Amino acid sequence: MQITIRPSEVVNLFDPVPDGLYRVRITEFADKEGDKGPWCVTSLLICEGEFAEARQLSDNWMFMDSGLWRTLPKLSAFAGRDISDDEEFVFDSDEFIGLEAMVTTKQVTYPKKDGSGDGIRSEVVEYYPPDDSPVGSSISFAPSSSWGEKVS
Repeated sequence: MQITIRPSEVVNLFDPVPDGLYRVRITEFADKEGDKGPWCVTSLLICEGEFAEARQLSDNWMFMDSGLWRTLPKLSAFAGRDISDDEEFVFDSDEFIGLEAMVTTKQVTYPKKDGSGDGIRSEVVEYYPPDDSPVGSSISFAPSSSWGEKVS
């Protein structure tokens, strides 16, 4: 195989983005099982603006009893409604793939695993349904059919 590579044009999906508000789309869930219960790594692709389709964020969603208080607002943002008052909500990760929401981010430093100093990454700070975000009035939301339905 012969291929031309232009190193100056190579984009790392995980390069940090400036602190700000971004529309994201769920692209993947990596299910995990911890000592305290289930959780997943959620992959979010920025889908509008300067970094559209070129930057990805990730966030851990906790489904164990002690972590659900952090996960419910995230689920609500993508479901497009507040699910905290539902009697029962069945989460099916397959139904959330492709859904969009707004997030705010901030850059944080972390120690590199190889000991070569600190790195910088973007961390998701808060989730908003597109209509409720700080710029929600200018963004429309078209939910897919069948997501987030309550099961009796």
